[in-house]
Amino acid sequence: MKPFAAVLAIVALVLGFSILFRSGSGAHPSQAEMESLLVCTTCHEPVDESVSPLAQQMKAEIRRQIAAGWSKSRIENYFVAALGPQVLAVPGS
Repeated sequence: MKPFAAVLAIVALVLGFSILFRSGSGAHPSQAEMESLLVCTTCHEPVDESVSPLAQQMKAEIRRQIAAGWSKSRIENYFVAALGPQVLAVPGS
């Protein structure tokens, strides 16, 4: 019975960590969601509506970050650090 309890405890731990890392603010955002939350700092349009070269670079970077498993807040923080707070469509989010 002890091996079963140990396996059950490990499964519970893994599931608990899985839920912990997936929940919360900004877990696994979509490309469209992130593009609508960020503003191109050269044309001042939302990234999802802009065709500027910077917006195209931002879209590519968002795609890379999502593929790498970044959270919404981590992506926002990256762009704020790189381009300033004016990159956020909703300030202070």
